[in-house]
Amino acid sequence: HGTIVTPIDLQSMHDIYVIRMHLMDAVAESTPHEINKQTLEVFQALMTRCRKLKTSRDKSEFARIIIRLHEILHDLVSNQMLREFNDILFYQSARFWFLLLDDMDFDKQADELLHEMAMLYRGLELGDIKLTASIHKAHLGLVLAQLNNMT
Repeated sequence: HGTIVTPIDLQSMHDIYVIRMHLMDAVAESTPHEINKQTLEVFQALMTRCRKLKTSRDKSEFARIIIRLHEILHDLVSNQMLREFNDILFYQSARFWFLLLDDMDFDKQADELLHEMAMLYRGLELGDIKLTASIHKAHLGLVLAQLNNMT
């Protein structure tokens, strides 16, 4: 029994990110679960972990932060079908993104993640799901642009 490494299909990644961006429009129009103080506290702790990436340069921690960020945003969505589609696409793209990290500027990726998280936090703090979804959609667009530059 061995490990099978699948090649990174940039076209599939592109397609996944386009759909994920469209799903953020649906998130913006959905009725969210409550954004409460506990959500904000968990988010702040995640941002603290993200700030430490600059010194640790820990690829696994980067992945754990991305997954936790997804879970926090995912938990705000009340539409079950939307949650399922978003979850499937996130994990499909995350697997490839993790493999691409070796070929990217880690510090830049960590900075971009922290910047997105700071903006998302502000949207959450305001209790504005439309703003939060728009911010995440814009970040997904930046990732998509990076993917397009790789081809």
